[in-house]
Amino acid sequence: MNHRYLAVAAATLTAIALLSGCAPPDHRATSLGQRGSSAQSAAYNGTDVAFATEMIDHHEQAIAIVDGALAAGGVEPAVADLAKAIRAADESEIGVMTAWLESWNVASADAERGRTVLDGASRAGADRGTPSDVLLERMVDHQAAAIRICRHELDEGKNSVALKLAQRIIDARTAQLEQLERLLAR
Repeated sequence: MNHRYLAVAAATLTAIALLSGCAPPDHRATSLGQRGSSAQSAAYNGTDVAFATEMIDHHEQAIAIVDGALAAGGVEPAVADLAKAIRAADESEIGVMTAWLESWNVASADAERGRTVLDGASRAGADRGTPSDVLLERMVDHQAAAIRICRHELDEGKNSVALKLAQRIIDARTAQLEQLERLLAR
């Protein structure tokens, strides 16, 4: 791994941290509407509920992909660092969206009915290659699906806090996709 890739990875991780709202927990949660925000309980619609529910499920899938790949070993340090940053952002967003569902009095059984898996098929050959390449290819598909879910929220959602998070996720995942593609092209 040459120094250029490490520098790009470090810059990307910094951008991801900033875009994903990494800050002390109370500040991050408040800025995204988890605690004390009137916007979290403000008007919302079924699309907002579906967005939160689908993104929680989607993020849980990403965490499972990352954890499985890292546990299996053989993942290059730059790829592992990016995967860990994605995992951290997803964990934070799960907490925020879970709080929304609770504040909207959406029972988990109701939320479960709205869950769908939007990833579709993985790239052809995604299970072949180095452990790093397999993880990168899976995450490219996965992050692209996250952007699709968020675009639907922007098109049809109503809750202002959910709309802001959807845009933040699009921005962060777009940056992550660029880094994932650069690492695949190495």
